[in-house]
Amino acid sequence: MWSASFSVEVTTIRAENAAPREDSATLWLENTWLKVDNQLLRDELARLKNRPPFRPSGMDKATKDKHDARKQPARNRAARSSI
Repeated sequence: MWSASFSVEVTTIRAENAAPREDSATLWLENTWLKVDNQLLRDELARLKNRPPFRPSGMDKATKDKHDARKQPARNRAARSSI
């Protein structure tokens, strides 16, 4: 008895959630296009001002240092103490 009403509720909820999901997908796509347009405009402004089109934020250097630190072998702290 209750399984029939339960499946009807689930079907109703899924139908109600379909429209917001479609709206969300549409908005996500629109947002992506706006980001692309914004970057094109920034690149055009940089070109007109005779600047490089992409200025690094400084995070590149920070992440590079972390990657280089991982490549170095670990020190043996026990061998360092001399008492």
